[in-house]
Amino acid sequence: MSSRPAFGAIQVVTPGRSYDIVIGRGTLFHEVIVAGGSAALITPYPERYFEAIESGRRLLSSVPLSAVNAGVTLMGADDLRAGRAVSPDFTGAGWRHHLGYEDVPLLSLPDAGRQIASIAAGQMMLEHLGETKAAAMLDQALADFLGSGVLPGLSVSDIKKAGMSTSKIGDAICERIQNMKS
Repeated sequence: MSSRPAFGAIQVVTPGRSYDIVIGRGTLFHEVIVAGGSAALITPYPERYFEAIESGRRLLSSVPLSAVNAGVTLMGADDLRAGRAVSPDFTGAGWRHHLGYEDVPLLSLPDAGRQIASIAAGQMMLEHLGETKAAAMLDQALADFLGSGVLPGLSVSDIKKAGMSTSKIGDAICERIQNMKS
């Protein structure tokens, strides 16, 4: 995956900010991971955000700080392009028109909802059943498939243009899981 590193450390707490103390006590991200699950922050951040953090011109705000403190890797533009992340405006229009990422896909609101559901549904079900290894494999297989470029987007028309169907997508993801087992 092309997600950004978690800034090199699990603890990225900067003294003097009151919410650092609260975040240091634990967050939902932390609780899920400690319980054996996996967590993700599917909101992507633009490259200039990472540059500002790394240069010290900006500090992580509470949500990304909570994620990074739990070991979650923040996502970026590549994750958005590959369908592993969802734009805060859901459609991707902000990334295109305000941030200048012309190659970010534009989604309808229903397509964005389907994308969010596809990212989480299978993995969450397996984790709920206690199948954490299978959940991790499904998460990786889904990420690999979405990042492979087989689908130009996640709309019904994109799937049809690629000659895919629900069955073919499922088969492709299952094949990736089988390859992990080999």
